[in-house]
Amino acid sequence: GAAVDGPLPERVPQSFVSATLSREVAMAHFEGGPKTQVAVLWRQRVPIARVLMTFLETRAMSDRFREAEAVLVGEPANRLF
Repeated sequence: GAAVDGPLPERVPQSFVSATLSREVAMAHFEGGPKTQVAVLWRQRVPIARVLMTFLETRAMSDRFREAEAVLVGEPANRLF
């Protein structure tokens, strides 16, 4: 999920892409803030070969930041992530 205060920028291919494994975290990004003009929510199946690493925290460790992240190897032809 993402929210921006202006137009959604064009996706630039990257070597690594950060994605969340948690719908709750994605929805929090999607909700944005008071100046949000555009919000999007993406979902896509990703082959395991693209997963570089994952990061999950226990509830006790995740007071403020609800981490549930996967770092993916970039795929230039992929229009989403």
